[in-house]
Parts: sequence; structure tokens; C-alpha cells
Amino acid sequence: MVFLRLLVLLTLIPLAELALLLEIGKYLGTWRTVGVVVITGIVGALMTSREGTAVLSRIRTEIACGQLPSGTLLEGGLIVAGGLLLLTPGLMTDAVGFACLISPSRRQLKNWIVRRVEIFMMRGF
Repeated sequence: MVFLRLLVLLTLIPLAELALLLEIGKYLGTWRTVGVVVITGIVGALMTSREGTAVLSRIRTEIACGQLPSGTLLEGGLIVAGGLLLLTPGLMTDAVGFACLISPSRRQLKNWIVRRVEIFMMRGF
């Protein structure tokens, strides 16, 4: 099961990204398609920096108040993942990356992950 997931992650997703970029390139042209990829990378880096700084500030505040910043740390991880996804060429990974960087969708992703971990913990390792 793990092998199959790795196969999908490392093989099929990049192939799908390549196919999508080639199709978009047919309509927009090569240089415009490259421009879209570069612009999403730049915008993603700027958003990652802004959102990351905000989350670091919240982590510091929660620690200063004596709280465990577990949810905020998870959000920070999602921001890092989103930034990395936006730096990789491809539009499907960009969509997931932007979802990790935009606050409302990031909160939904965080809640989904927390629920999945709780289910995993209840079933046992």
C-alpha cells in the first residue's frame, strides 16, 4: 500500500503536471506558460514569507502565554509545505500550495489533518 502511494506521488503526479503544462502551452504559448510558472513561484515565495512571519509571531505569543502552540505549529508546517509546492513547476501543485497558504483553506486542511490523526490514534498504531 505504501509503495503504491509513493508510486502515485513520485510518478503519476509529475506526469499529470507535465501533461497539463503541455496542454496549457498549446493555448498560451511556451513563454507565457513559463511566465505563469515563474509568477506563481514568486507570488508563492512572497505569500510564504508573509504568512510564515505571522505564524511565527503567533507561536511566540502562545509560548509567552504558557500555551502549547500545537495547532499553530501545524499551520506553520502547512505554510512550509505550501511554499515548497509553489516552488515546484506545475499548476496542480500550485493549487494545493495556495490552499496551504490562504488562511481559511489552511484552517480547513489543519482541521482535516487533526481529525485524521485522531482517527489513526483511536484505531491504534
